[in-house]
Amino acid sequence: MRKITALLFLASFLFLTTEIKAQATPEKGQKAIGLMVGEPTGISFKSWMGSKNAFDLGVAWSIDETDAISIHGDYL
Repeated sequence: MRKITALLFLASFLFLTTEIKAQATPEKGQKAIGLMVGEPTGISFKSWMGSKNAFDLGVAWSIDETDAISIHGDYL
């Protein structure tokens, strides 16, 4: 139990003392790929259309007993 407590303390200390830099403003044409974890599970693709607008596409599938597929697109 002491090892777990020590590891949690160390992880918390490192998390709180690590410098996190903000990402620069995205530019037109930048693209990114991501994961969707949970139910449904899948992948997503994001393309920036400018510094404030983006389009996001996602494809996901069910990991439980149903054979379901989810497809979505969002204008952000």
